[in-house]
Amino acid sequence: LESLNHRLHDENFKAKIMLPGAAQLYAIADPLATLPQGSVYICVNGHVLEDTDVLITRSPCLKPTNIVRLRANASVLHRRSGYNNLAIFSVRGTRAPLEYMDGDYDGDQ
Repeated sequence: LESLNHRLHDENFKAKIMLPGAAQLYAIADPLATLPQGSVYICVNGHVLEDTDVLITRSPCLKPTNIVRLRANASVLHRRSGYNNLAIFSVRGTRAPLEYMDGDYDGDQ
């Protein structure tokens, strides 16, 4: 049991739990600055999420602050731009959603 406990707490241990309907996407800040605060545009394999709550996590998700709930927004302007397999976060508000999750857009944190 002690050996298993050590492995579970080892920072190099990586457990992947596959969730139905989940996807791994790259994140960018809204280049058009049109998304309302607290929203995200998500297009996965040509399917755009619309008017639904979504959970966004960092990878790896190591603590509760690495998760945020946002509202999916099907922006017509983003649909026309051809974005696919991407999460586009609103830039409106005092802090970006990824900052709340202890991260940023460039992947170094």
